[in-house]
Amino acid sequence: MKKIFMLLLVLGLMACNVKKDPSAVITRQLNDAENIVRFSLWEHFPGIQSPEYQAHVMDLDFLSTITVTEVVRLGLNIELKESDEGQHKATATYQVKFYQVDSVVNKTLTYVQKWIFNEKKQRWEVASDLPDFAGFIEKYAAKKRKVKENTQPKIKVMELPSRF
Repeated sequence: MKKIFMLLLVLGLMACNVKKDPSAVITRQLNDAENIVRFSLWEHFPGIQSPEYQAHVMDLDFLSTITVTEVVRLGLNIELKESDEGQHKATATYQVKFYQVDSVVNKTLTYVQKWIFNEKKQRWEVASDLPDFAGFIEKYAAKKRKVKENTQPKIKVMELPSRF
């Protein structure tokens, strides 16, 4: 009885130490990341980030004004390295449609998300920040101002000859 118990314990411990195939694991984690962005669950984003990127400050007040309407994965590139060559890496490209609460204009940005595989934890971690909504909104506003300036009619003031 003791031998059977020890055998089951050893098999259980061996099962815990099985290395996962990085390409098989990433799909679930990509879906988790997509859901965090799609449903604006910004406070959960540091949980999937690499520790080096968790130090970046997220402006949760600003992010609470962003409503994401659609997230579409445009592509995924996985670079699996041999054991001595370095870390496994992946890049996912998304199209994110969103609007700011005080605006009714739906905007679309392209977001490139970088991932690295953590060998110790046997999981993928995001090695980039959230989409740059603030920078995109500022560029959009500057472009809109420029278009507005260029489309203003030029009014030419003419002086009438004086008859007096």
